[in-house]
Amino acid sequence: MAECQCTYNWLRLIDSPMQLQQKRGGGVIIYVKDNIKAEVMKDIVVPADLEVLWIMLSHPKFPRAVPYLIVAAVYIPPDSPIRDSYIDHLTGSIDFINTYKKQAGLMIIGDFNRTDTRSILLGTSLKQIINSPTREHVILDLVITNMSELYLEPQYLPAVGRSDHCVISLQPKVRIPINRMVAKTIQPITDSKLNEFGRWIQTQTWSDIVDAVDIQLKADTFLQNYE
Repeated sequence: MAECQCTYNWLRLIDSPMQLQQKRGGGVIIYVKDNIKAEVMKDIVVPADLEVLWIMLSHPKFPRAVPYLIVAAVYIPPDSPIRDSYIDHLTGSIDFINTYKKQAGLMIIGDFNRTDTRSILLGTSLKQIINSPTREHVILDLVITNMSELYLEPQYLPAVGRSDHCVISLQPKVRIPINRMVAKTIQPITDSKLNEFGRWIQTQTWSDIVDAVDIQLKADTFLQNYE
């Protein structure tokens, strides 16, 4: 069952209540900051027996090279008999994204429980970037992405709440500076000054700028002579 609570801009995918009562762990959920547009990807159909959630994120300050970001949250139960179904679904979805969403940044994240993901990476620009244990002494949680060069090395933080998996933190290499408004007070131009400027500009021939051979030289000449 999929739930979308737009008021808080978070997206969630859970099993039915009866299934949740019968097992420990599992389920996927993605929280998104309320200033980032997020929508469930309806173009990708997730089979009912797989715990996968696909969303697409966009924001005006995303880099031009990555105008939107596609995120998949994945949970594969331990010793799952349908691991191959997960791999087939992820591979097919990646092919769809590479065909129809070529500019998208892509992150596939979650608890893979030792599932072999090498076939997902073959023939793609994707990399698996987690290289330290995420639960005790094993790597269970993975981050597969085509944007590894944009991020610093993952940080591994203590588990939260009742979870026994560490928290993985990814920080971008370049942070976008916050634009702050600065108020400036300027003295208004009087009518006499405007008239004086008008008389001056009519006396200029601008021949040195007109004769310049390229745009950069024209700009340099203007700044040098009339600044």
